[in-house]
Amino acid sequence: MLRLTSLLSFFILAFGLNAQILFDNGPLITGTGTGSGGADESILQNTSLGMTTLGTNVNCVAPASLAEDFVVPASGWAIGCFTFYGYQTGEATAPSTFTGAFVQIWDGPPNVVGSNVIWGDLVTNVMGSTSWTGIYRVTEATTGTNTDRPIMEVNTNINTFLSAGTYWVEWCLTGSGGSGPWAPPITVIANNTTGNALQNFGGVWNPAADGGTGTAQGYPFLIKEGNVIPTVSEWGLIILSLLLMSVSLIALRQRKMAMADSNVSSSTSQIPFDKEIYFSVLKYTIGLVLVIAVLNMGLYGTITLVDIVGSLIALPIFTYLLHLMINFSKGVIKE
Repeated sequence: MLRLTSLLSFFILAFGLNAQILFDNGPLITGTGTGSGGADESILQNTSLGMTTLGTNVNCVAPASLAEDFVVPASGWAIGCFTFYGYQTGEATAPSTFTGAFVQIWDGPPNVVGSNVIWGDLVTNVMGSTSWTGIYRVTEATTGTNTDRPIMEVNTNINTFLSAGTYWVEWCLTGSGGSGPWAPPITVIANNTTGNALQNFGGVWNPAADGGTGTAQGYPFLIKEGNVIPTVSEWGLIILSLLLMSVSLIALRQRKMAMADSNVSSSTSQIPFDKEIYFSVLKYTIGLVLVIAVLNMGLYGTITLVDIVGSLIALPIFTYLLHLMINFSKGVIKE
């Protein structure tokens, strides 16, 4: 059973949790565990640095949006998700009140003539999931007690490939709360200048700056790896690999038995199958598929028809492969 558990864990890691972070634009937390109930805090340095902007308007309805730049290396990036951060003042930590995320990618600064949108728009809602980050946005005077501004993460479904170059991502958010949405700036202790973001308000672009110091601000966001959910061709490779592994394992076992005993019954040349072991393993593999489905829904907000068909085909083959490994480890061949 330990061997089976290890194999299941491997496949969960291989197919369900490999969405690597390609880019992190900056930190939010300046107080770890200092907030109410042990939560983390993003502390506005209003007393020490004279800053006044708790959050910047990123409400699509205003209309308002933010834009940040990022650089893609020579290898290019398969992007699956942008994660943005925001809050609506006075709302609870759960459920999140965010209802939409709208994203477009530019090939240059959006305030410069000649720059073009190469992916997305501010009309299509691409929000996949949203939840509390475990962080409150507070001031230096309210640290440890204030819970008015729980910061939510908003994950989006992007799924595109970008070649090497410098790009700008523009986004705006919607929510059911009565205030905002607001985007908290990157927060670094003893630093009032954190980036070069742009804000569009009412169709006019301006540098995003702190209201008290006038210094340029950046905004935290993550870019996560895409193409994590297998495509048609990848499902084909997965299924073929499982079949080849099963056939190879059967052939190897039969060869070892033949070498050990030249009088081995011809029945061992048949395909081995132990009904009891197979259906016992099947319960675990079905559970595995359900776990992966939940993880992918949480990360990307969708499961495609290709994934459903691929899973249904791969499931019995994978189960049979595990059944063979357990069967052979016991030194038993049943037909």
